[in-house]
Amino acid sequence: MKSRVRVLFVGPEPADASLLELVLGREHPTAEVVHVANPMSFGRELERGEFDLLVCDEALDWARSTTVLVEARRRCPSATVVIMGGEGGLEATREGAAEIVLSKSSAAFLELPALLEAALERRRAEDSADRLSPRIRGLLERSRVGVFRLALDGRLLEADETFLRILGARSLEEAQQLDLAGLTPKLPRGFTESGKVYKREQRLESVDGRDLWVAVTEVVGLDEDGLVVLDGLLEDIDDRKRTTEDLSSEASKLAKSNQDLSLFASVAAHELKEPLRTIEQSTRLLLEEAGVELEGEAARSAEHLVEGVGRLQSMIEGLLTLARFGGGQEWVESCDCNQIVEEVLAELKGPIDDSGAKVRVRPLPTVHADPTQLALLFRNLFSNAIRFRGEAPPRIRVSARQDGEQWIFAVEDEGVGIAPERAEKIFDRFTRGDDGGAGLGLAISKQVVERHGGRIWVESEPGEGATFFFTLPLSASGGSQSDGTPSAEPPSGASEGAGGRRG
Repeated sequence: MKSRVRVLFVGPEPADASLLELVLGREHPTAEVVHVANPMSFGRELERGEFDLLVCDEALDWARSTTVLVEARRRCPSATVVIMGGEGGLEATREGAAEIVLSKSSAAFLELPALLEAALERRRAEDSADRLSPRIRGLLERSRVGVFRLALDGRLLEADETFLRILGARSLEEAQQLDLAGLTPKLPRGFTESGKVYKREQRLESVDGRDLWVAVTEVVGLDEDGLVVLDGLLEDIDDRKRTTEDLSSEASKLAKSNQDLSLFASVAAHELKEPLRTIEQSTRLLLEEAGVELEGEAARSAEHLVEGVGRLQSMIEGLLTLARFGGGQEWVESCDCNQIVEEVLAELKGPIDDSGAKVRVRPLPTVHADPTQLALLFRNLFSNAIRFRGEAPPRIRVSARQDGEQWIFAVEDEGVGIAPERAEKIFDRFTRGDDGGAGLGLAISKQVVERHGGRIWVESEPGEGATFFFTLPLSASGGSQSDGTPSAEPPSGASEGAGGRRG
């Protein structure tokens, strides 16, 4: 906005100009009030530049006030024009030369400071819009967003260059030949609610006959004649939409492929189990019938054959488990970890009794999880603690504590331990321990934990046992039954001694 405030008074009386300067000086002391009383000074002041407020006395003796104001409006279209008078003022407003008509009185002069402030505020808004408009236009062009106006019958009334470029049109007239009825929302009969906004994505046909995706935002408004129109933005989203469709198609193909692969794995596993079972049974029968006659290398080979069949069966089951849980959580619900651990330990009663394991379980929280996968996680960790024990019977401790927005579970044993350099590798698939297992238990455990938004790791030293930690988000928990302190007695079903649980 220009730095100075300029007010032009057109009238025969210098006293009126002085009164105007006096009333404006209280609120706008720097305002320049210029008085013109003849056509020469009027033309000269218009040449000097813009003014913010023009006040004209209807009673001019050198021209019709309406004629003077029409010229002033032509030369300074952004100024606020006030005419003081009667019939001439009404005529000036009808012809658009003046905006405000006041009766010529002292009270009317007192209204002028507020009118000047309103004029200055409008000028500030216009200047701000003028500065912002090129940036908005550049942003719309770079974003491939066009501006348009439609009649309610779908006729294109106005459009900018970006709109025309999106549709491949060289002119407004060429764009008007397109079928743009799809841009018009279905409005109720007689609907004229100004300001209503409509948004949608749809296909349009371009000038060259190509279908393209656009995003449309429209606002119901009124034009200069009071007719209902639609002012809108048209964004070119064709590349993005087609990429999304391609990704969706590929995802569907991948899902179908995974489903076929899972079915094939199930069938293959079923077909493999029977010959493996036959090999195992035949070998055991051979060992029983041969008895002491089968000695040395032949006996060891037969035993290795039985062990290899067992490992292969374990590997098949592990691979099927990975495939089954690879798609995410099957059923998420509120799970009491105390109950899940108790059920898992009951399933492992045989190995626990055989090894003499003792399990101590501190109170555990209730979490939001897939109970089947959570049970599998505890089963794998308990089985590992029993399998990789030292000379003494296994001693296993299970606990959980809250840490910020997560639960940290710990399954601690006093077994053979793990070398630090293998602490991460043991969670990889087919990383077997010294017992020759399939090497899938910890890989499955890691996948289960990560599917629930947590992580799993181990802290250990060779010969000093191992502690497996895993986290579950607190936000997905259904409540806590653990304060992180040891319980005086193990919960029911988790007592120390034979038949206890191991984790």
